[in-house]
Amino acid sequence: MPTSFYYLIGRIITAIGQIVLIRILTAVLVPSELGKYYLLIAIASWFSLLLINPVSVYMSRHIYPWNEEKVAVRAVRYFVVYVMFVALLTSLVLLLLYNFCVITLQTKIFVFGLFIPLLVFFTSLSGFWPNLLNLLHRRLAFVFFSSSDVWGKIVIILLLTAIISHTAETVFFGIILWAAVLSLLSGMYLWLNLKKPSEPRKVSSYSFDYRELFKFAWPLAIAVGLYWGQTQGYRFVLKYTSGMAVVGKFVVAYSLGAALVTMVESLFNQIYQPIYYKEIAPGTKVAYREAWTKLAEYGVGVYVPLGMFAACAGPYLGKWLLAPAYRDMGIYAAFGALSELFRGFSSLSYLGFVAKKDTLPFVLRGAIGTLIAIVGVWSLSKMHPLLGTGCALVLSNMVVSIALYLRLKKDLAVSFPWRKMVASSALTLPVLALLILGYKFDLNISSLSNLVVLFSSGLMLLFSQWKLSKDLWFERM
Repeated sequence: MPTSFYYLIGRIITAIGQIVLIRILTAVLVPSELGKYYLLIAIASWFSLLLINPVSVYMSRHIYPWNEEKVAVRAVRYFVVYVMFVALLTSLVLLLLYNFCVITLQTKIFVFGLFIPLLVFFTSLSGFWPNLLNLLHRRLAFVFFSSSDVWGKIVIILLLTAIISHTAETVFFGIILWAAVLSLLSGMYLWLNLKKPSEPRKVSSYSFDYRELFKFAWPLAIAVGLYWGQTQGYRFVLKYTSGMAVVGKFVVAYSLGAALVTMVESLFNQIYQPIYYKEIAPGTKVAYREAWTKLAEYGVGVYVPLGMFAACAGPYLGKWLLAPAYRDMGIYAAFGALSELFRGFSSLSYLGFVAKKDTLPFVLRGAIGTLIAIVGVWSLSKMHPLLGTGCALVLSNMVVSIALYLRLKKDLAVSFPWRKMVASSALTLPVLALLILGYKFDLNISSLSNLVVLFSSGLMLLFSQWKLSKDLWFERM
């Protein structure tokens, strides 16, 4: 049975869970509490992206040869210690900011001093261990642990909000509890599957190249920090210009449009990244160029139809996936879909730079994207909070994707698959026509007609994927 089949089943389970999670969050939290929840998540993400993500990317790049040399166990131990240090640093920094009134989110001090650092620690481990299992070809374990993430959150959020209260803090606490359980279980399984040396002294005598790690990580750390400003930092600007409730409404609409694109992108990466890392193993520019060309061909065939579909399906999806207080936000899901489409293009270029171990180009491009997002949200949201914020985010992601590709083209002489782009767009046009006409004639008012349009357009989308990428989805690894 193709490996991609297991990934597909896992992503379907996860996708259903993420859909249910959106519905639950909008049901148990009013817009102001949902806005607070998203802002707390954004703060935790800043520390994770800036300080932990670059190290985890470096480890992912080397985990396979390290495991073959039986030194991966040492790298894993060091990673846990490092993440613990980052969590302690997070607590110290947030307590200082809270005491000096730099952060004002109408919540208690223990949320900043304890909850957010614990979330940084446990989610960094629970998200990273399954990815290492995937890179080590433990496919079923990866699918199980990654699928368990969202469903565990759902169960514990429902339990705690029923027992305690419908607040952002309660939901936040539930996510921490489940991340702790998942990090322990997946970490134990990973440890059992790492190759151990017959003599422990051989591990202790092995020397990692920390200078290479620092050279690789520091530009990436700055870049992902800027990426945070582009994708999550805008929430604080929007809170200042429009209020906490608007943050909750916009982010849930953005998430609705982005969900499908990010879920399938994750499936694509799970299937193709192990292949890609093998193809760049020779370490030559020719290998990098050929591997990236294949990656981009497949990526465009996947991202373009999904992005276009999700951009037009928001009003239909909102009827089923959002609580009544949020259903009028469905139309704004288009901004999430288009932003994630351009971010998907950026991620393709990102893998090209990772192959070269050159992450410096991300810094300038990330700074440009962040500047456009922050300034755009600051100015446009004052005129129209939802429309202005969406336009600013789409523009920032589009500019970054173009800038990264142009730099990669200069370095590796790669070519963008324009023919695949045109074919993907052409095959998706009937899907867009059906969705737009259905909305124009108010077919989404009726529940039955809503389902008919969604089901029909979904079948057409699957057909386009079969025509464009059938060898990807059924390829054995």
